[in-house]
Amino acid sequence: MNYFMRNFFEVLCGDFKAGTSEGEFCKGIFYLNSDAVFQEKIRANEIETLETLSDEVKHSVGQSTGSGLVYGLLMGPIGFLIGSGPHRRYKGITFVCRFKDGRKFTAIAPTKLYNQIMASQE
Repeated sequence: MNYFMRNFFEVLCGDFKAGTSEGEFCKGIFYLNSDAVFQEKIRANEIETLETLSDEVKHSVGQSTGSGLVYGLLMGPIGFLIGSGPHRRYKGITFVCRFKDGRKFTAIAPTKLYNQIMASQE
């Protein structure tokens, strides 16, 4: 799943399902998987604290490898190096969100989505 194209973020750990789970933030509401079956809705006004852990660039390895193979077939070894270079980068922010009920999660989200979450607190 490419978390950097829509309003989705990747839950890394915490009180909500992590790993392959994704969360969504849309119109001031978090949609988080609390277990294998149910998705929970939590309004942004329930956020107690929002802490930025890191601001980093994520590089899509799968996409760059695919591009490298195509360029490699067309242009040889030099084409592979050009095609697999770091031209597909996505900026993401790792953050911790704590809710007023005591639950929390750590996630990584695209910068644009993180800014929307921050703006919803004001």
